[in-house]
Amino acid sequence: METQVKQNILERVVEAVKNVFNPQDDSAFKVFKGANGKYYWHSRHTNNLEDREKEVLPESAHIEYEARVDAGLVPPPEFWSWHTEGSRQGQAEIVFYDNHIMNAIGTFDDT
Repeated sequence: METQVKQNILERVVEAVKNVFNPQDDSAFKVFKGANGKYYWHSRHTNNLEDREKEVLPESAHIEYEARVDAGLVPPPEFWSWHTEGSRQGQAEIVFYDNHIMNAIGTFDDT
């Protein structure tokens, strides 16, 4: 009985995560409400694919950046509107590289 309850809870958690991070959804930016009542943002902000200028940021650079953030060597990225100085709206709490895409999840500033 206890094992079944744990399994049901796990299934509900997995389903909740899927609803937030749907792999078929190609949105670059999402806002969601955490279980603690706070609002968070999720951005998919860069990749290792060739851009219009024929430039490529290699996968190794993304992986090394994630490791530097995790080790506290560099700060996680800030959330700015359109790269406009003075438009900071939040700070990432984690970064992760997944399937060619660099992701960040963070909180909003109290502004």
